[in-house]
Amino acid sequence: MADYAISNIARRVVYTNTGVGPYAFTFEILQNTDIAVYRGSTLLTLTTDYTVTINANGTGSVTLVLAGTGNITIVGARAIQRTSDYTTGGDLFASTLNTDLDSQTIYAQQVAETAERALKAPVTDPTDIAMTLPTKVSRASKYLAFDANGNPVATAGTSESPSLGTMSTQNATAVAITGGSISGITDLAVADGGTGASTAANARTNLGLAIGTDVQAYNANTAFINTNQSFSVAQRGTITALTDGATITPNMNNANNFSVTLGGNRTLANPTNLTAGQSGVIVITQDGTGSRTLAYGSNFKFPGGTAPTLTTTASAVDVLAYYVESASRITARLVADVK
Repeated sequence: MADYAISNIARRVVYTNTGVGPYAFTFEILQNTDIAVYRGSTLLTLTTDYTVTINANGTGSVTLVLAGTGNITIVGARAIQRTSDYTTGGDLFASTLNTDLDSQTIYAQQVAETAERALKAPVTDPTDIAMTLPTKVSRASKYLAFDANGNPVATAGTSESPSLGTMSTQNATAVAITGGSISGITDLAVADGGTGASTAANARTNLGLAIGTDVQAYNANTAFINTNQSFSVAQRGTITALTDGATITPNMNNANNFSVTLGGNRTLANPTNLTAGQSGVIVITQDGTGSRTLAYGSNFKFPGGTAPTLTTTASAVDVLAYYVESASRITARLVADVK
């Protein structure tokens, strides 16, 4: 027998998942099977998935066996049945009566809690509203709608092919449209899938594509890397000065043409970033002392396999012409004593 009252309280509570709990419930139960526990939409099993602690006043808590994801829902679920039987002339115990009366109250509260989660008409609706759904045949593959009197009806269309009909007034930020078109909205915002503009120029600006600011204007004379070109004016590349040192390493990403003035005996190392097809020259100048020598990295290949000797006169100028054959081979020839 329960020696506590059954409170007037909803028999359901939902918690944000914080682990195994405990998760308290403040409605009274008679035994630990009087509730159902869900994690997300999954119905859990007593003992296997959770345990129930019942307080002296009939409230209690649920503790999960393992943590998981999804909200925790505790709802009244006492089995609707009667196991007692009163016989004529038999004993009538208070404990039996209390259990039966408590059960009846719990059953009513469970039904009320379930009804609270159902669609229902306001209590102030007219009494002539017919809230009965159309028949199965009439409502199959259709939408639930309400006619001019507020009665439920089945209307054409399915969840796979909805028809919006005509929208004379609508908040553009609340409508997702796939295909079709919208009329009556001139400047649909960029965030809503539009350009926020009524002219092409303003549309490009709003999209960050303003010609001359964000993108280059079309020019038929623009050169392309994958098309044969015929240049009508001179083309040239800058001459990049190399840093003089014991080892001189050109970076072929910087330029095609280079220059360096030797301040001592040096080694022209294998260049970095070699790309087959690149060509150019390296202008090599002796300093005011002269007599500077230059050795070459293994990638440089010369006629006859013999590395050339620089002109060693003070301030003499030699020009090394090169052509990159591959990432490890540079064909080169020295044009000596240019003056």
